[in-house]
Amino acid sequence: MVRALNDLASGTPAPLVEESLNRVAVAHHFIDTEDIVGLGAPVGHPLRVALHRFAGPGRWALLLPRPGHPAGMRGPVALNAAALNAGQVVIRHDGGLALVPTSVGPAIQWTIHDARAPELPSNTAEANRVWSELVARLEAELHGLGRITAGRPLEADTPVLGRCYPPQAQRLLDRAWPVFEALRAAGGGAHPEPLSSHGALAQERALLELERAAASAVQSALAWPLVEHVGP
Repeated sequence: MVRALNDLASGTPAPLVEESLNRVAVAHHFIDTEDIVGLGAPVGHPLRVALHRFAGPGRWALLLPRPGHPAGMRGPVALNAAALNAGQVVIRHDGGLALVPTSVGPAIQWTIHDARAPELPSNTAEANRVWSELVARLEAELHGLGRITAGRPLEADTPVLGRCYPPQAQRLLDRAWPVFEALRAAGGGAHPEPLSSHGALAQERALLELERAAASAVQSALAWPLVEHVGP
C-alpha cells in the first residue's frame, strides 16, 4: 500500500495504482469509522472509491511498531493500539491520515485513522550505512549470517518499488527484505545447531538486534520516494 500511495502522489494514474494493489490481494476494503476522508458509514468501501480520497501531494511511510518499539508513532492512542496489534501502519509524513491493515481471508481490510505526524525513519543513505555496519559486526556472532543476509535459502520475493523511488532505496530493500521476512517468519529465528545456554542467549540477542535493524532498513527504503513529479 505504501508504494501504491507514493505512486499515486507522484502522478501515477489511479487505475494503474489500483491494478498494482490488486496483484497483492484479491480485494481491498476500507473502513472509515470516524468519517475521516468522507467515505461515510462504517462499511467496507472498495479500493476504487477510496483511492480518490488519498490522491494529492504528500509522502507516505510504512511503520512497523512492536512492543517496546513504537517505530516513530506519536498517536493518537487508538491508532497506536491498532497499529501495534497489526504490526504495521501506512501513514502520511505530515500526519492527518493513517491506514491499518487486517487480513480477512484472501482480502485486506484497511481501517482509516486520524494520525499525528510521526517521527520518520532515517534516509536511505544513513539506513544503508547502519545496516552495512551492523551486518559486518554480527557476522562473528551469528552462525550462518551470510546465508541469511544473502536471502538464501530463506529467500523472499523483494517488492519492486517502481519509478517514484530512487535506485538506492531499491538496493537497500533488496538487502534487508529477505532478512526481515526470514526472521519474522521464524519468530526471531531458530538456532541451526545445538548451542549452550550462554551461546543461545547471545545468539538470540543478536538475532533480535538484526531483526530490528532489518525492520528499520525496510521502513527507510519505503519512506523516501522522489520529491519531484515523475508521472506522465
